[in-house]
Amino acid sequence: MNTPADQQAILSEAAHWLMLIHCAPLDQQQQTELAQWQQRSAQHQHVWQRAQGLQQTLSALPQATTQQRLLSRRQLISCLAYLGVLAPITYSGYRYLPWQQINADYHTRVGQQRQVVLADGSILWLNTNTVVNIDFNPQQRSVRLHSGEIYIETSKINHHAPLIVHTSMGTVRALGTRFSVRHDKNSASVQVSVQAQRVIITTAKSAQQQVLSANQTASYDQLSIDQITANSLLQPSWLKGELSADKLTLRTFINELSRYRPGIIQCHDEIAHLTVSGLFQLNDTDQILNLLQQTLPITIKYLSRYW
Repeated sequence: MNTPADQQAILSEAAHWLMLIHCAPLDQQQQTELAQWQQRSAQHQHVWQRAQGLQQTLSALPQATTQQRLLSRRQLISCLAYLGVLAPITYSGYRYLPWQQINADYHTRVGQQRQVVLADGSILWLNTNTVVNIDFNPQQRSVRLHSGEIYIETSKINHHAPLIVHTSMGTVRALGTRFSVRHDKNSASVQVSVQAQRVIITTAKSAQQQVLSANQTASYDQLSIDQITANSLLQPSWLKGELSADKLTLRTFINELSRYRPGIIQCHDEIAHLTVSGLFQLNDTDQILNLLQQTLPITIKYLSRYW
């Protein structure tokens, strides 16, 4: 029987394929990947059979404006995902249904990165397992980060409306800049790193403010902003598909690696203090695990595909 984590992954991936199909016909490579995805298990096939009914409903939508089509699609997916896909799944699976991903303007799967050019010419990069919504209007250019990590290079055109990244902990206002914002799921804080110019952090409840300049990093929650530290990176390593480690403990490294790999990775307390350094290619996390086993006094045990 699939665990809730397995069910979450299957439902999230099915929602992703539905979005791709609704936006544009799949190319040959995508068709092959979808066929391979369906053959992974009986649960994959079952969920996709249910999802195909939703796909047919979406295809029948009238060709209204883009905004109207988007709204209709969101409403249909929210309703029909529950009725058509979730119904055969256990209640425990329901608690993990990725509603935010289904309704998001942009999102990435685990291990995926994506680049988006926004309406004002700003460039937005989404790191692994990231969910964002965009709201641009004459008063404000708003990016809402629900979870995950983004990197923004703001447009060089002078705009009167400020570009602001919203999180549940507060806001980050760009002052003509390049910066990243990270808010991991279930985390009580948000991390901000600035690569150029400045940003202004404002906490949600206390309204405390802090200006963050180039090569600086800080964390904030709803009440306070932590001490500012130096950041020498020109841009995050994940933009180049790499995971950088500089004397990280094995436990910290494993936690970072798990952001890019479906399932669960754990290490025993007795080896958690071992250190890891290097630059690792994120396109093959199996190889990263093999390298750890070759270079450290550890043995990796696989309990299942996802653990």
